[in-house]
Amino acid sequence: MKKILMIALLLAVTINAFSQRRRTVRRSYARSSQWYIMPKVGFNIADVTDWGGDVRFGLALGGELGCRVNQLITLSGSFIYSQQGTTTWYNNEKNNLSVHLDYINLPFMVHFSVAPGLQLKVGLQPGILVNDNSILKIGGRRYEGSLGKVLENTSWDDAGTQSVDWSMPFAVSYQYRKWVFDARYNLGLNNVTYGTWTNSGHNSVFQFTVGYKFSL
Repeated sequence: MKKILMIALLLAVTINAFSQRRRTVRRSYARSSQWYIMPKVGFNIADVTDWGGDVRFGLALGGELGCRVNQLITLSGSFIYSQQGTTTWYNNEKNNLSVHLDYINLPFMVHFSVAPGLQLKVGLQPGILVNDNSILKIGGRRYEGSLGKVLENTSWDDAGTQSVDWSMPFAVSYQYRKWVFDARYNLGLNNVTYGTWTNSGHNSVFQFTVGYKFSL
């Protein structure tokens, strides 16, 4: 009888310990696998490489959807309206050309937690051109429209802007309570334009945003 009672007691303790372990694992998984949504707003300091121009300050506005896979890694996708471009010269330094290129950027990022609240991020970002407005001033005359249309007036070039831009974002962020402060650099991977004029220029964008996280 004592052996039967001991065996029954041992089974009860084992089953109880196993149940507690399962609940702990479930709670740990629930904590580590957490979805969130985050609206954010900020500004860009944008340029186009190899064009020898000045930076354009622009708006960055959008939102982010993410999932914390575990304590170290988070995956996210964002939708960001981004004002980019530059101001440079055309053909000679007396001709001023302002190029305003606005994109809907869709960065897909991997976040690495390196300290409490601190993350390093890297990813790939396609961008869809939604606004192409350029102003060219030559000899007292002013032309405005898309870059391709503006350059048609000069009969010097057949360049135009690419409708899709690809870049690689590198970022660092810090979270304080629900607020997330993000600084990133978007490294352009393809030419901004096609045609014969300055076709080697890539987008180069420093972006600074503040977001507020909502858990889902």
